[in-house]
Parts: sequence; structure tokens; C-alpha cells
Amino acid sequence: MSIPLRKSSNAREPESAPRIIKLPRHRLRSVASTLRSLHRLPCPPPLPTHLLTVVCISDTHCTHPPIPPGDLLLHAGDLSKWGTFSEIQAQLTWLSEQPHKYKVVIAGNHDLLLDPEFKEQHPERWREAAQAASDDKHIDYIDRPAAHLDWGNVIYLQDSSVTLLFHGDRSLRIYGSPLTPRYGLSL
Repeated sequence: MSIPLRKSSNAREPESAPRIIKLPRHRLRSVASTLRSLHRLPCPPPLPTHLLTVVCISDTHCTHPPIPPGDLLLHAGDLSKWGTFSEIQAQLTWLSEQPHKYKVVIAGNHDLLLDPEFKEQHPERWREAAQAASDDKHIDYIDRPAAHLDWGNVIYLQDSSVTLLFHGDRSLRIYGSPLTPRYGLSL
């Protein structure tokens, strides 16, 4: 005589249909998904294929360091050691020769020629700079006004701004000011 075997209560029956598990707020997600499909937003514009490369330098003090390539070269002050005409003109000529589309200069505290108000208020400092520059055998000291500088293709910003146009109808607006905190001079 055979005894029928009972199935274990732990055994699972094969499922014929997928089970749907309903999580909290499933109706809200379903409605949101339906609305999103009905109201598709336009695709965002493609990213530019050419990135804008800005190269920033400062404190070159009459030196000509190697400069990486880029679209914009920004010199943020201290082109010169003493602020003389010949020093600043040499740096402007060097900057003009760089391959960047735009070259922008903002004066630093060493660039005395570009600050006539400071020259007027502190003539002793200008005389010291002029004497040091004339004693320096590497500097051809010429005392000319800033108006005689040949800026070439260099843009000078003094409390002003410029809008530059780049590839793909992109533009960049730059404001430049030589204003620096007071230091080294007593009031």
C-alpha cells in the first residue's frame, strides 16, 4: 500500500503571471510618468564643440614666460618692474605677438606710467623708479607719457569693460580695474 506524499508547506507554486508589487505613492508616480510623456520638453541646445580657453597671467615684471595657447590672454597687472615707458612698451609688444585671439591687460601697482594720478600724488616714488630704471642696464629708460604707448592688439581696461566675441556666437564681458588695496604707504 502506498501512502501519498504531502507537499511541504514551504514549497512555492510556479507563478503563471508576474506579480505586481505596489509601493507607496505608485499612483502619483504613474500620473507623473503619464504627464511627462504628454508634455515633453524640448531638448537642451547642444554644448559648444569648442571650449573657451582663458589664460590668466600676472606679475611678469618685464619677463617673457612661456604662455599656453588659448582664446583669451588676460594679464592681471605688474607688466613692469618700475613702470617706465620702455618697460611697458616692451611688454605690450610681447603680448601683441602672442597667438591668442584677444589680449586684455589691467595695470598693476608696479605699472606707474599707467597711473598718472599716483605719479602726481607721489612724485618721489616716480623719481625713485626713474632713477632705478635709468641705473638698470637692461632697461632703456625713456620718459614718455602713456598716450604714446603702442598697444597693438592689446585691450587695456581701466575701470571699464569690454565684450569679446568668440566661436559659435558666444560672448564674454570682462570688467577690469587696477584698483588695489593700499599697502606700503603711510597715510
